[in-house]
Amino acid sequence: MAELKMKSNTVSAVDLFKCIFAICVVAIHTMAFKDHGESAYFAFTYCITSFAVPYFFVCSGYFLGRKIYGKDLQKSDYRLIIKNYAQRLLKPYLIWGCWYFLIVLVNEIVRNHKNVIEALKSGIHNWIVSSPGGGLWYVQALLIMLIILYYCDKHRSKKIVGIAVGLLVCFFIPDILIFIKLPLVDLVIGTYNSIFLTTNNFVWWGIYFFIGILLNESKLKEKYSCFKVSYQWMIVIAIYLIYMCVYWIFGKKFLIVSHLLKLIIVGIVFITTLNTKLNLKVESSLYMRKMSAIIYFTHFTLVYAFQFLFKIIGISLETNYTFEFVLCTISVIVYSHFIMIWKDGKNFLLGLY
Repeated sequence: MAELKMKSNTVSAVDLFKCIFAICVVAIHTMAFKDHGESAYFAFTYCITSFAVPYFFVCSGYFLGRKIYGKDLQKSDYRLIIKNYAQRLLKPYLIWGCWYFLIVLVNEIVRNHKNVIEALKSGIHNWIVSSPGGGLWYVQALLIMLIILYYCDKHRSKKIVGIAVGLLVCFFIPDILIFIKLPLVDLVIGTYNSIFLTTNNFVWWGIYFFIGILLNESKLKEKYSCFKVSYQWMIVIAIYLIYMCVYWIFGKKFLIVSHLLKLIIVGIVFITTLNTKLNLKVESSLYMRKMSAIIYFTHFTLVYAFQFLFKIIGISLETNYTFEFVLCTISVIVYSHFIMIWKDGKNFLLGLY
């Protein structure tokens, strides 16, 4: 919060975008627009909501990197910064993780008719490789990457670059393997899928976090920031239009190009929002920052709640995904606002968010 305590009422647009992208995460988990056809759903997901989680990773990496770069930190100070960040994430992660583990367990038993042992094994497996449920894989991935960073105290610049390169390779491996039709490759992919179940983990998404860290000492960031903010947004729009053209013309045939463009877009969108100043009070910026955190941790509870409600009253979820998204969005915004204006909300926030 300290970085927002300025003399003027001008703040960066980062917190506004975090709030917008938090709503995009709700759209992802409610599968908004899927009831309007697969084409509309994939276009909305590919062109809009798929930027949400990468932006959060870059944002987290950048603000952590600002603390560990540009200073001649001692080993103890460096590790203390990493440790404090991990501790702030760990408490809500465990609280919400246990809650979502329980919800998913009940959902598997009641809706998917699994026996208790099978549901427990599946839930524990998912927790180990990705998250306990409820989309908490983002926090779990951050915690794993913080553990890795914790042991990069010596020659950290070279080590961080090395890790980023390794994660970049991992990021493109699935796209490359699509074009290799060999029994051994199919065996490797099948084995991976049976163990890890999903790509929602730090291996495939960690590159965005390390891009955020490396932006702190990137000469590219300094050169890009020399442009007027209006020009920066024009660059963002131009690259985004190229990204959309690749999708509309080639579809999923050129995913490797799409993913490369997404890496570039997310990086420059973050820098541009960082340089974009809004005439808002500091309190408004903090409000949006807190709201994005509450939305992230809370929304999946509402997703499950509305799914159960739809089932009870006989509404088909398959034809009402967008309706569920609207209901979840309104509900989670109202809930978040209530928590922040509640007189005892401060202590409540410290415990859960």
